Amino acid sequence: MILLSGQGYNATEIAALEGVSRQTVAHWLNRYEAGGIAALHTVKGQGRPPIVRHDNQPLVDKIEELVERYPQKIDQALAEIETLTGKPMSKKTLQRILKKTAGGGNASAVVRPSGRRRRPK
Repeated sequence: MILLSGQGYNATEIAALEGVSRQTVAHWLNRYEAGGIAALHTVKGQGRPPIVRHDNQPLVDKIEELVERYPQKIDQALAEIETLTGKPMSKKTLQRILKKTAGGGNASAVVRPSGRRRRPK
C-alpha cells in the first residue's frame, strides 16, 4: 500500500487493488507517515489473549483428562473447564486446543462439536 501510494495511486484506488476498505488504506498510510516502516510492525500483545495457552501443559493435561472423562457430555467437560480456568469456552475453542496439542496426526484426540471423536482415516 505504501509503495502504491508512492507511485501516485490514491487511497480509493489502492483499496480496490488490495481488496480492503479505504479506511484500512488510510490507517496504514497514517501509521507509515507517523512512524515510518517501524510503525507498520504488529506490536506484541495485540489481539485477544488465548483462553488456554497450548504451552501450559498442566492445564492442557487437565482439559484432556476432562474430555476423556466426559466423551459423550462435552457440555459437562466445558462446565468443569470453565470452573477450572474461570473463563467460558466454546466447543469450537476446545476443539482447537485439542487439535493443537494432539500433534503427530493423532486425529482421534480431536473432539467434534457433536462430542464424538473423529475416526482415523
